[in-house]
Amino acid sequence: MDWPLFACAAIGYSLPRPRLHRVGIDAFQNMLLALRTLKRLGYSRIGLAMGRHINARVDGRYVAAHLSYHHHFRQKNIVPMLLPEVLDGKNLISWCRKYHPDAIITNEERITSWLHQAGFDVPGEMGVVHISRPPKPQTLAGIDTNPILVGAVAVELVEAQLHRNERGIPAEPRAYWSKVNGATVPACANNSVRGEGQQAHE
Repeated sequence: MDWPLFACAAIGYSLPRPRLHRVGIDAFQNMLLALRTLKRLGYSRIGLAMGRHINARVDGRYVAAHLSYHHHFRQKNIVPMLLPEVLDGKNLISWCRKYHPDAIITNEERITSWLHQAGFDVPGEMGVVHISRPPKPQTLAGIDTNPILVGAVAVELVEAQLHRNERGIPAEPRAYWSKVNGATVPACANNSVRGEGQQAHE
């Protein structure tokens, strides 16, 4: 592209070059939000299961947050992360039967179907949280990343450049990361202090 002709803004992390102004979710903080919510609800064996490319698209921030969280709490018997090239029902079920997580953080919408088909009770036996829940109506718990708001801020970045008559690749690109509070997940069945049907809202 002939960059000097355009006012530009990137959305998310997946365009590393050129270095443009960008806006996106705070993937690191959203992972911590999911982990802390699950811990507060009584889950102790929290596993991360997603395709490797999904973590790569956020510049490694999901895995970094997961490792940082477990290092901070110095937890024992940590469930190893499942990060295959492609997450599917076969490698997911094999991993679940080997490591017995009581909650899973994922980016895969089909995960509850795979678990149900294999005989797992979700959420009675195992909680599931979507790290970047799609905006369409559904019952899957997860982080609402509010893509409409993210897109609106990106448009504002472009509009501001047009008003200042700025074009091309910026000398000092700015980044705006949004931490979205939107995790809801059923309380762990093993948590004796919860009430029936209780949910947590962060």
